[in-house]
Amino acid sequence: MIGWAEEMAQLAAEFTRDFEARHGFEPGDNYVRLVDRQARPSIVQAGAPLPESLAEFYGVVAEVGLPDVHYGFFVESVESVLAGAGTVHPAKAVGAVEGDIVVFGTNGGGDLIAMTTDERVYMMSGASGPWPVLDVDEADIRAAFRNLTEFLAFLRTHLRDAVADLR
Repeated sequence: MIGWAEEMAQLAAEFTRDFEARHGFEPGDNYVRLVDRQARPSIVQAGAPLPESLAEFYGVVAEVGLPDVHYGFFVESVESVLAGAGTVHPAKAVGAVEGDIVVFGTNGGGDLIAMTTDERVYMMSGASGPWPVLDVDEADIRAAFRNLTEFLAFLRTHLRDAVADLR
């Protein structure tokens, strides 16, 4: 996980540095922030209710903001994820995706990025409003990933492609 995070932080910095020269306007705040383990106690280590791979992720990554990559990608801080579960974001899905979910991010198109208890990751639409349950139709699923590793590879590919486009 640390290798992914360090590479992404470096790519985000490179992308931001070269963005204005290519596009003619300043980029948004594109970043991958690593956890400062000495600055705060880890909620993850305190037994937060997260799937194992997401807890591992949050043990390394504090948050991700890539507003200028593809449609934009945002991975919220673990504090925001836990505070928003069931209030700001749904904690359960019914329909094409069934069961408890942890919404941990969004994209610039308004889709939620959520993990199910079996650790699949979905990008799903139809989620405006603070509802505890999300009703998901097949058409609402924008992308599905077998696990967090596959989703993180998807993010890395988009950022690598965005950096390559600046050259």
